[in-house]
This record gives sequence, C-alpha cells and structure tokens, in this order.
Amino acid sequence: MVKNVVKISFQTNGDENNEVAESISNLAGNEILKKIKVHWQISHVTLGEHVFYRTEYTLEGTKKVSRETEQEIRSVFDKYARMDLNNLSQKYKTAMESGSFKVVKAQEVKEEYNLWQDKLFGLMGKQGNN
Repeated sequence: MVKNVVKISFQTNGDENNEVAESISNLAGNEILKKIKVHWQISHVTLGEHVFYRTEYTLEGTKKVSRETEQEIRSVFDKYARMDLNNLSQKYKTAMESGSFKVVKAQEVKEEYNLWQDKLFGLMGKQGNN
C-alpha cells in the first residue's frame, strides 16, 4: 500500500487540550511547509472510551513518503511536543501574529473499532485443526 501521509497520534495533559494540539501541529506543519509542500489535518478522536489527537501530514505531489521525509516530519513534530507549555504558547502566539502562518483547527472525529475477520485466515485455521 502506497502512502503519502504521515500520521502522528498523541495525547495532551491539562485543560487546554485543543490549543496545545493545535499549537504543536500547526508549528510543526508550518516549519515543514517551508521545505515540503504539505497539508495537514488535526483530529480530536474518540474511539470507544479512548480520546486522543491525530495529526495527518499529507505530502503534495508525491505518491509515497520516503523514510527520511517521515523521520524529518516526526522529528519536527517531536521538537514542539517536547517544549515547555509556556514556551510553546509564546512561540505559537508570535507565529500567528506573522502574516504568513497557516492555522488548522482540530476537528472532532468519532471512530469505531474495526473488528473484521479475514475469512481466508479463518479457513486456514480450521484446516490446521483437522
């Protein structure tokens, strides 16, 4: 399966979860955008009892993300995710005041578990038990 998307799932602590998720994802996205044509989407995901965030960075004009590019995207994202909350907030505020900063808002997403079972593997398992 060819993919041109880098998906990063994460959780935040505190009361300002959407703001933190948006700050990290948007700062990283804008930094990556300086080198690579990329679009991103931030999701606040509810999956059963679990709640988390997922940011998807989609590369424009490519069919597959190279290992090096994926590592670079994750590295930039991690740099912001590891920042102190006050420093992150200040950096985000300053970046938003610059005219060319792209802001993407988190979207609420409800997902369900996909508990499908492959019939071929089920048949193979039955044959091995004879």
